[in-house]
Formats: sequence, structure tokens, C-alpha cells
Amino acid sequence: MWWRYRGEDLSHVKRASWGEIGWAFLIAIPALALPFVIRAAVIEGVATATEVSTIGIVYSVLAGLLIYRQFHWRRLYPMLVETAALSGAILLIIGAATGMAWALTQSGFSNSLAEATICGALGSPERKTTKPRQRRGFAANFVERKLLDRRAERLRARRR
Repeated sequence: MWWRYRGEDLSHVKRASWGEIGWAFLIAIPALALPFVIRAAVIEGVATATEVSTIGIVYSVLAGLLIYRQFHWRRLYPMLVETAALSGAILLIIGAATGMAWALTQSGFSNSLAEATICGALGSPERKTTKPRQRRGFAANFVERKLLDRRAERLRARRR
């Protein structure tokens, strides 16, 4: 904050008294307690990490309704709609990723990737020696193998 307002004249700003600071701290205690409630729930084994998020939401709603009185019921519906839309988007991403993972597995890409990784790190699995050319690493061997496979497929297609 100092860096941002270093050139401003703050002589008209009154410093808060110790009483005002104490009162602000007293009002902030319920909000400051939330991280400690969450940590205690996890450490004591009362809740898992997922369940703790629900505890945090319920605690925040109750604190907003009962203590701070800044939470209005008419704001609840738009919050739930936004939460449902965000959850739907996340589930769509997870579903698409699962489908893509299945497709890659069925295509044999994972086997090619594992083979390229082994050949890049250890050399050819057929031969027990590692040539200097095969020590280039995963990316170079993988690209080279894919290019050679593509070229071999083109040659096979020409022969037919």
C-alpha cells in the first residue's frame, strides 16, 4: 500500500484509535476463525478435504446471516445457479477428458508412447545395447519413430 500511495498527501487522514482497532478485530473474529475451524476438522478426522469445503460454505452462510447480517436470501438463488453452471462446465471438461483418454487407449497411443519412452531412455528393447543415436531422449525418438511409421505406411500403400 505504501508504494501505491507514496506520493499522496495523507495529512488529512486520521489514524485509528486503539479502541477502533480492537472493535474491528472483535467484529472480524468470526471470519478469522474459519481457517482454524477447517484445519481442526481435518486434523481431528471429523471431515475429509471435500467435506471441509461444505463446512466452510455452511459456516460462511451462517456467519453472514446471523452475525454480520450481510447475506440476503434473494441472493441465494443466483449464487446456486452460477454454482450449477460452473459445476456443469467442470463435469463437461471431465467427461471430454475421459472420452479422449479412452480413445487414446483404444488407438494404442499409450503403447507407442511407452515404447518410445523406453527406447529413448534405455535404447532398443530388442537389443541390449544403447547406441548414441538412441540416447537423444524421448521427444526426438518419438517424433522420429512416428515419421518413420508414416513413411512406411505410405510405401506400403504404394505397393498395393
